[in-house]
Amino acid sequence: MLGFFLEATRIIILSIASAVARGSKRVFCETPTVSIILYFVEKLLVEALANHINESPGLNKRFESDAEVGNPDARFLALKVRDKVSTDNSIYGKLLPNPFSSSQLFSADHLSFLSNCLKEATFCQPCVHSIRPVLINILIPNTVPQLGDAAPASSSLKKHKKSRKSCSSDEEIANNLKSFCEIIIEESLVLSSHDRKHLAFDVMFLLLQKLSASLVPIVLSNKVVHYIGGIPDSNLHQHQNLHSSDTKHA
Repeated sequence: MLGFFLEATRIIILSIASAVARGSKRVFCETPTVSIILYFVEKLLVEALANHINESPGLNKRFESDAEVGNPDARFLALKVRDKVSTDNSIYGKLLPNPFSSSQLFSADHLSFLSNCLKEATFCQPCVHSIRPVLINILIPNTVPQLGDAAPASSSLKKHKKSRKSCSSDEEIANNLKSFCEIIIEESLVLSSHDRKHLAFDVMFLLLQKLSASLVPIVLSNKVVHYIGGIPDSNLHQHQNLHSSDTKHA
């Protein structure tokens, strides 16, 4: 039985290596390649994945090179693998901070990498790249209760007391969110191409669905509101993607 398990693990690792090699040859192959790799990853036990991930030929080099260009598929893969094994590994290179934490992932230094990653993620529009919801869920954990109503909030805080021990504190979440919005949205996406402006509104819409009322002003900052209000009506035809997204999320 042990021999069968080891042989199956070896085959899966080799299959991952083969998928990495094929995906690196064509840009349009990268997203389906990541889906195939994650399918194999799900078949491995956590211990096997943690012990053998470094043995997958080409994966280390691919992670290292993709970090520089902001490849969203590579970062998505790294986040999903790391989420399963829950341990740090040098194989991720600059794709993920080491040691990993939400504060490190959304630190000013690392947000510059995430900025390039999200910019590159617009290549698949109008489809939504999987990196967006993954990052949003790390930034705003699902265990954070909505604090708009005091009574439900009190009850929810008690209910989630144990789960919140492993969750970021409210202050940490607010700080991460502030850094994310300032560096990613205000200083990067809304100052870039129309597709990336559209992405900025999509990201804000995802955030607003998960936030308590007290955190909304961080997303809808004075800069963002001023930017939206400063688009002249005569120029709206030049901002078709941004305008349609603004209307949809209003």
